[in-house]
Amino acid sequence: MMLKILKEQTANLHQGVEQSNDAGLIMEHSIGLEAYRNLLQQNLRAYSTIENYINEHSDRLPAQIKQFVSTQKSAVLRKDLAQLSEEYETTEISLKQKPSPMQLIGMLYVIEGSMLGGMMISKHLPKCPALQEIKEHHFFGGDPKVHVARWKSFCATIEASDYNEHDINEAVLGANAAFNVFKQTYETPLVVS
Repeated sequence: MMLKILKEQTANLHQGVEQSNDAGLIMEHSIGLEAYRNLLQQNLRAYSTIENYINEHSDRLPAQIKQFVSTQKSAVLRKDLAQLSEEYETTEISLKQKPSPMQLIGMLYVIEGSMLGGMMISKHLPKCPALQEIKEHHFFGGDPKVHVARWKSFCATIEASDYNEHDINEAVLGANAAFNVFKQTYETPLVVS
C-alpha cells in the first residue's frame, strides 16, 4: 500500500527529474563522452548528498531498514569517474532539517528504485559509439539479479509494516526531497576544480 502511494504521489516530480538529465541520450545512443562524464558527476553529487544524509541520521531508522543504508552508489560513481581519469570533488546539496524516520524511508525508496532505471540504461551503453572505449560501467551496470533482489527485499521490508496516513505523508515528503536533490543537481551547472 505505502509503495503504491509513494509511486503515485511522486510520479510528476520523478518524471520531471528523468527528463532533466542526459540519460535519455544514452537511450538514443547519442551521448558524447563529455556529457556522460557530466552525468556521472551530477549523479555523484545527488547520490552522495542523499546517501550521506541518510547515513548521518540512520540511528533514527527501524532496525530492519538499516540494512539498506550505504554509500555504495556514490562509491561506484567515483569508480566510473576515476576510470575516466576524472578528479571530481563533490559539493553536496545542503539538507538542513532533521528528518523523521519515515522521511528517510522515502529517500531510500528513491535511491533504491533508481537502480532499476539504471539497469535499463545499462543495456544501451554498449550501443553508444562515444563510450566504446569504456570497458566496464559500474554505476550503470552490475548484476541485474542483485539489483532486482535488493529492490524486492526493500519492498518486502517496507510492506511488512503497517503505516498510518501521517507516516505515508512523511515518506512522500522524504521521497520528494530526494527527487528535488536530483532536480537541483541536474539543473545546476557543475563547477569543476
